[in-house]
Amino acid sequence: MILSIDIGGTFIKFARVSENYAIQAAWSIETFAMTNSEAFYDSLVANMGNMQDVKRIAICLPGIVSDNYDVLSKASPRVKSMYGTNIAHEISRRTGLEVFACNDAHAAAVGEYQFGSLKDAISSFTYVIGTAVGGCYMIGDSIQKGSDNYAASISMMPLSFEANKPIWTYTRCSANALFYQYHAYSKRSLPSAKAIIEAAEMNNDAAVVVDQWINDIARSLFQVSVAFNPHRIAIGGGVSNNPHLVQRIEHAYLEIVQQYLHTPPLTTKVVCFQNPAHAHLLGVAYLAN
Repeated sequence: MILSIDIGGTFIKFARVSENYAIQAAWSIETFAMTNSEAFYDSLVANMGNMQDVKRIAICLPGIVSDNYDVLSKASPRVKSMYGTNIAHEISRRTGLEVFACNDAHAAAVGEYQFGSLKDAISSFTYVIGTAVGGCYMIGDSIQKGSDNYAASISMMPLSFEANKPIWTYTRCSANALFYQYHAYSKRSLPSAKAIIEAAEMNNDAAVVVDQWINDIARSLFQVSVAFNPHRIAIGGGVSNNPHLVQRIEHAYLEIVQQYLHTPPLTTKVVCFQNPAHAHLLGVAYLAN
């Protein structure tokens, strides 16, 4: 039995995964905001549940993770206490178990390649919309990490420039970006990005902001297509629970493609995660094996 853990900027998800990649149990908690890494790891282990038959722990997390499991970037605010630590060492010394760790978008990409929408793709780009924006480029089943593990770090790709300053992709295309852009535009408060998307059909302020957000994501996907030219782009994160929204993103993307790329035609296909709830958890378990 493998215990898979997906550490996100908003939630931490757990799953007990069997040897044939069947999820036996799954649960989640809100990500605890702690400035002290010792307290963070203590709390993480305390929420792992019954470990009696667990043989290995597989963890994915946002940001840059070295091949030796050092956390090299601060990522989102609630998980930045892990920065500068070795996550495998910290968990292993608390549990006595072997620990594997990797970037969360890498895990999601492998999960979708092995069990979902990217199965048998010659090349693919996984685009995960969450607290930030995660990216992973794969040729077949091989993750392309680059020389320093920065390859496909889409959050830090400039979407545009204003006054000679970069506008980073995560500030326009993430779920957090939608939330903050809406509240900067409207006086009517809404509790989450999901609520804003749902309100767009009857709330004009939400409709305006969601339209712009979709267009920004489409521009980002166009950059991905030109930079990586994958056969498929898989859209993950909470939006993949909303096929209609993904269709709108694909339509906006195709309009940009048709505007700028006429010959030869761009054949990249945009698809939705088939397993948005468990892609990360299954993928990191597969990689751990």
